[in-house]
Amino acid sequence: MSAHRRLTSVLTVLAYVAESDSPRSVSDIARSTGLTTSTSSRIAAELADHGLLTRCGRSPGYDLGDRAFALAGAAARHYYPGLQVSIGRLSMLGETACVVAPLAPGSASGRFRVIFSAPGAWTLTAAAEPGLTLADSSGALARGLGTPVDLGGTRRVYRGRTPGGVVDRLVPIRGDGPMPFAGMMIRVPEFRDNDGAMLDAGLRIQGAYLEQAILDGDPARPNSRGEESARGDTALELCVRLLHEVVRDPRSPVRVLAERTGCRVERARRILESATAVGLVEGPPALAGYRATLRLGGWYTVRIRPRLTAVANRELRVPAALGPISAYLTALVGARSVTLAEVLSRGELATTSWLGRPFPLSGSAGAPALISGVSDDIVEEVFVYTPRSKARGMPRTVAGFLAVVDELRAEGSVVVREHGENGITSVSAPVWGLAGEVAGAVCLVGPTRDIEARADRLRAEATAVAARITRGLTSSPEG
Repeated sequence: MSAHRRLTSVLTVLAYVAESDSPRSVSDIARSTGLTTSTSSRIAAELADHGLLTRCGRSPGYDLGDRAFALAGAAARHYYPGLQVSIGRLSMLGETACVVAPLAPGSASGRFRVIFSAPGAWTLTAAAEPGLTLADSSGALARGLGTPVDLGGTRRVYRGRTPGGVVDRLVPIRGDGPMPFAGMMIRVPEFRDNDGAMLDAGLRIQGAYLEQAILDGDPARPNSRGEESARGDTALELCVRLLHEVVRDPRSPVRVLAERTGCRVERARRILESATAVGLVEGPPALAGYRATLRLGGWYTVRIRPRLTAVANRELRVPAALGPISAYLTALVGARSVTLAEVLSRGELATTSWLGRPFPLSGSAGAPALISGVSDDIVEEVFVYTPRSKARGMPRTVAGFLAVVDELRAEGSVVVREHGENGITSVSAPVWGLAGEVAGAVCLVGPTRDIEARADRLRAEATAVAARITRGLTSSPEG
């Protein structure tokens, strides 16, 4: 097997495990990739030795390693704000909104993965949870992502119907090349597909926004784990270093990438050809340089919420000395707050469970933290602030709410006094993700009298818990 073919096989195994919803055994890897069992075993062990996969202690098999998760987080940094804003806006139409990426260059495989989504507001909605694989050989996905983007005239919306009774409406997202980089989609139960003009208009507007956000994406921060301290000059190590350079400085030509990684130009070109063949980067001849695909960043956007939940379940706690305080970890899903983990106080005044339940941002204890990473104009335009209760402390204007957000930005935490209900006050602090985003909010909630009596200590505790969870995101939940 040539060096190019072997590296392509190694990256194929990495992608297969990264895009699986549970650890995968060697036999799973062999069956799905077409490699022999012995080759799959050697490749998985090599990836684990390099920190790109991790051996699972409680079940036989492999899962995504911390190094690969960090690389994916750095790749996602370029477009995470665009995803958050465009899908937040689109979700306000009430139907399931998502962004999908092909699992092979173009649409050749007929398989696509949801990398970011917000569920519909109805009881019966079309499925599109992050990580969902959609098979489509002739519908909206296959046609929309398999056709070069027409740069002139009105942006085309592709429509298709699935056997399960779902209507897909998709607008292609253009990258640097002529082929679509990804697709933005609204999924609607066919019995509710009666306002296509409004949905199509929303797709065109938000698709254009996301496209521009991707093209203008902020440079990624260098990986905090220090990829510059390489572990040798094997093809796999050089590939990891090259991918980090591609993420750090998109559109760089191979000559520049080779110089930065200490690699010969021809070897760097062959390594990047393997990464291109697997769909992790795109580059020449369509582009002058290289850039990471949404497929690579999707390893992060799909896994961040489950990993955040696992870490929060381990780290979320409140010392008994601080009183009858409940702790919640919430995340922004579309334009709503959803509780991912909680530790409830028990006593005469018991706290209600909010686990898994969406809640409007207005009145949410974690709202100031959850939106502290986006600009004020986006807060006003996307996460529309509407007072939803008559609680004494709820700000009645956007300016009043943004003043609370500004306090959190300046201090790192904030006391949210009776925004949702009278008698209830919370302290919240942001959890930061590897894509530079606010991944969640720690909320310590209790009776106003108890919170205010210990406000300084609770602010310090909320900040400490949020910092522990932030640090925990850089290591496997089992690690």
